[in-house]
Amino acid sequence: MFGLIQPIHGQGVTFEDDEQVPVGGAQARGVGVAPVQAEKNDGCGRVFSRRNQRHVCGSWTVEQHVERGPEWVVPLFHLFCERLAVIGEFEYARVRAQVGFRGPRRIFAAVRLTAKGLGGYLDLPGHVESPLFTHVSPCTKRLLVHHSVLTSEEQFTEELDGHLHEAYAVGQGAHLA
Repeated sequence: MFGLIQPIHGQGVTFEDDEQVPVGGAQARGVGVAPVQAEKNDGCGRVFSRRNQRHVCGSWTVEQHVERGPEWVVPLFHLFCERLAVIGEFEYARVRAQVGFRGPRRIFAAVRLTAKGLGGYLDLPGHVESPLFTHVSPCTKRLLVHHSVLTSEEQFTEELDGHLHEAYAVGQGAHLA
C-alpha cells in the first residue's frame, strides 16, 4: 500500500534499519535542546530516558501501522504528523500497538489507526475538559493522559493544535521545570 511515510513539509523522512528518524524543527537548528542520558535496550534497540523501563521488545515500523489501518484513517494520521511537524522536531517511536511521538525527554503522544478512527493520547500537565477527549487518566505525578478518537479533518482545530503544543512541550521536558 505505502512504501515509506510521505515527507512532511518537504523534509525527507526515511526509515532504514528501523531507526527513529527526527523530523525538522527547532531541535534540528540546535535551539532549546536539553541533553538526556539515553539508555538503549539491548533486546530491541529502543531508546529510553530511564533505566529498566517496562516495554515490549519488538520491531514494528510506522509503515506497518499505516498499512494495517483503514484507508479512510490514513489521511488523518498524515495530518496529525504534519501538525506536529509544524511545532517542531520529534522522533517516531514505533511500538507494538501504536505510533508514538517522542521528544528528547519522553514520548508525549501516540496514535493508532483503527476502524473507529485515529485513536490516541496526549500527555498533558493538567486536566483538560474538552469534547476532544474521551477519557483522562493519571500517568505520573505531573502528567495526565488524555485519550481521544479523531474521525474527521474538522476535528483538527486551533484547540487541538494548542493541546499538541502542550504535549510537545512535555516531550521536551517542560513539565519538569
